[in-house]
Amino acid sequence: MMLEVKSFDIEGNEKLITQVFSNVNASDAKKILSVRKDIEALSSKGGGFIQLRLLDENKQILSENLYWFADEKGNYSGLNSIKKSDLNVTSRYLKSGQIEVTLTNPSGGPVAFFNRISLVDKKSSKRILPVFYSDNYISVVPGAQKKITLDYTPQRGEEIAVTLEGWNSKERIIQVSK
Repeated sequence: MMLEVKSFDIEGNEKLITQVFSNVNASDAKKILSVRKDIEALSSKGGGFIQLRLLDENKQILSENLYWFADEKGNYSGLNSIKKSDLNVTSRYLKSGQIEVTLTNPSGGPVAFFNRISLVDKKSSKRILPVFYSDNYISVVPGAQKKITLDYTPQRGEEIAVTLEGWNSKERIIQVSK
């Protein structure tokens, strides 16, 4: 497997920290490297993000985590000053009771941080429940795309839409395409 570690500052500038190949068994726990210096560098500039990804031999993502870090004083001042992201959002029906939402963050901007997707009634804007999300409170690094699947029980005559709200993303309603 390959461990990929990247950092992103508050402006969205990416730095590859390492790509390490390792054999990993199901019950293994391994220390690969320390990222302390990278975190300290981010903290000295108002904070930032560390992305860890575990990929298989075909470069398919098995696990992905994004961590955000405070400034040198332990405050999240960078998150308070992060610029608005230009996150592109589309949604489409996969089949009855299943919708796919695609979040695309263009290169050159900040991390689109902590985005929440909701399924709503198009007329009343009330949330539809229950809905099962493949992921939620999603952060998308610059130049990346994430696809989220929503599973729900359709009701007769119901018209739906998807809403998005995020830390630094514009709140909006997204129409679901067929």
